[in-house]
Amino acid sequence: MVELSPQAQIRLQQMRDNYKQSLPNKKAELEASWAACMQASWQGECVAELKGLAHKLGGSAGLYGFDELGKAARALDLGLSMDADALDKVCVAPILALMVQLESQFSIALS
Repeated sequence: MVELSPQAQIRLQQMRDNYKQSLPNKKAELEASWAACMQASWQGECVAELKGLAHKLGGSAGLYGFDELGKAARALDLGLSMDADALDKVCVAPILALMVQLESQFSIALS
């Protein structure tokens, strides 16, 4: 394993801190997108937007040391992978459970 210089360690910590500071905005975006999906009965572009936000969070969170947040976001991303037309035909309870788990991980990450 490569050991980072003290300057690189400081820079990495700054990047992690900046990412953590961005989490409330990311959470708010996800919540707004979730609300839009609920209002639109899981039809239209809102599902793709929510999936995209979850996908981006799932990819970035682990890079900054928020592994569990990233896992929860990836689970939501995968849960939203079904055909958008199918979402109105199935119970969205499993998707809600994934969103609740993601909310929980946001709380942990922000504490």
